[in-house]
Amino acid sequence: APAPKPVVHACGCDCSWLATVKDNCRKDACADRCRVANGIAHPISCGYDAYGRALTWAPSRNHRPNDVWENGQRKCDCQWMAGNDGLGDSCKTGCAPSDCAHKCRLANPSGTCFA
Repeated sequence: APAPKPVVHACGCDCSWLATVKDNCRKDACADRCRVANGIAHPISCGYDAYGRALTWAPSRNHRPNDVWENGQRKCDCQWMAGNDGLGDSCKTGCAPSDCAHKCRLANPSGTCFA
């Protein structure tokens, strides 16, 4: 059997759970970022809850991102987020608060990697 692929960590998130835990389709910033950073860019199914409802997850697509504006001037062009059919953000780079990618995530809190 091939060796398991190493887990990639996402901005501000430890994603090691992906290698050891069955995904339960949890929806929060780190769970979403970890899936996207590790190439899970399609809807997934995780079984059923106690009431028989299907547990699913799908990445949030950002087709019309907001740019970052400061004092009436565009500081960060965030249109790259719309690439790859709205999944242009990998959640792996630009993690520092001074980075435009970080600022773009704050300007687009419901985007692929959330804020």
